[in-house]
Amino acid sequence: MPPQVRTVSGSLWSGRALLDGGLVLTWQGTWRSLLRGQIGGDLNLAGQHTLLQAHGFASPWRIGLSNVSGRGGADLLALVPGASPCDGQAVVDIKRITWSRHQVTSQGRVQISESICQAAGRTALKTAPLDLVLTSEGIEGVATLTTNDAAKLEMGQARLGPDGWIKLRIEPAAAQMIPGLPDSAPTLLEFQLN
Repeated sequence: MPPQVRTVSGSLWSGRALLDGGLVLTWQGTWRSLLRGQIGGDLNLAGQHTLLQAHGFASPWRIGLSNVSGRGGADLLALVPGASPCDGQAVVDIKRITWSRHQVTSQGRVQISESICQAAGRTALKTAPLDLVLTSEGIEGVATLTTNDAAKLEMGQARLGPDGWIKLRIEPAAAQMIPGLPDSAPTLLEFQLN
């Protein structure tokens, strides 16, 4: 189990997990997924500031989420190792994310309110409202982050391929908010999901 999972109860078909940040994930299997040759279920993630609903599915050929909607709050950041606590809210509207051996697809949007983030021992950081747009290009899923204000500054982009490699481009506007990251030109990183 990932370290963010505190307890799990129920079965693969119907159950719940208590996660860090006081979040509770519940799932309920659905027969319509079985008719399509995949295992699937309705998911609900709830916490003090978070309420997200989705449909998850898996088959021998691909895994994914569809119809992800709701709001995410600061309690969601407890699931991300090393993340700074922030007070913003995210409105989530993701139509579909899939990952197969041949292609990663994504379609949707996450709008994040203006936030104040406070890492332990560091100065508080104020972030502009942000807009994360999920698209697909070729065989890659693409996530593009921009400010959601009049300037519409591009902050960065992540590309995930079916081989599990992530190509991350951090623009100077975003690098200025991350201590120690050079901001004279875009920063390019590549790493593989384990």
